[in-house]
Amino acid sequence: MPGERIMSDEVAVVTGGAGGIGAAVARALAGAGARIAVADIDGERARATAASLGEGHLGFALDVRDWEAVDGAVDAVADALGPATVLFNGAGINTVVPTVELTPADWDRTIDINLSGSFRCCQAFGRGMVAAGHGAIVNVASLTGLEFGGGGRVPYAASKGGIAGMTRALAVEWAPHGVRVNAIAPGLTLTPLVQGLADDGSLDLDDLAARIPLGRAGTPEDMAAITLMLVSKAGEYIIGQTLIADGGLSSQGPRDTSRD
Repeated sequence: MPGERIMSDEVAVVTGGAGGIGAAVARALAGAGARIAVADIDGERARATAASLGEGHLGFALDVRDWEAVDGAVDAVADALGPATVLFNGAGINTVVPTVELTPADWDRTIDINLSGSFRCCQAFGRGMVAAGHGAIVNVASLTGLEFGGGGRVPYAASKGGIAGMTRALAVEWAPHGVRVNAIAPGLTLTPLVQGLADDGSLDLDDLAARIPLGRAGTPEDMAAITLMLVSKAGEYIIGQTLIADGGLSSQGPRDTSRD
């Protein structure tokens, strides 16, 4: 039921939580009663996001590339809010570079943040969940790397495809311990970044929306609602899945040019 505090016993860590989908997830879980730890590379924005949720939440800087910082975050969250029982891995970047021009630094940074960073957080926070026999994790994959390619997005596609595989493997290993692991794969979503590209003319949102069977782009709130379902009792029999949330884009056949 809307407004029901179905997560009142949970402590949720949201990485990449200062904006976009991560901030929407933080709002949705807080609205359902969870105590939220907003983690982001931008600590000031993380603290501001946490403060906007009301009292009893935590915001802090976290670089998911740093093993020691991630391990330290586990204790910091436990000390402030209690042991984490929910993790949303929203930290990520998109690198767009023609493959022949891709540098080792481009590749390493994208994989280290998107894939390795998600793993670090899964492992660090998952230890406590496994020991407690209770927990839920949602990672963020992408249509790129699962359903579609993407010119100049090879490291991004590799990282997001890897997240889907990691999600399946962790789900099978940890399900017997009461920890559910899933992922979402958002389609076109109206994050501030996407809206900015539309505003400067880099993206034609009307054209893109016309190709989506539902007739519109997704919103961060759409992705947050799916995440809430996955980490709540409503999703307790779902494990190891990467749920595609794209308004039907990947479900249709070849593009129907008769509508162009």
